[in-house]
Amino acid sequence: MREVEDHYVVAPYLPEPRQPVDFRLLQLKRPMQVE
Repeated sequence: MREVEDHYVVAPYLPEPRQPVDFRLLQLKRPMQVE
């Protein structure tokens, strides 16, 4: 369940969730572990 926590931690760290940086960070952290 650490993967899910990581995602939740990355979201608030970003300046704006509307930016594409969110997806970039999520992909860099875990490309296909989200599924």
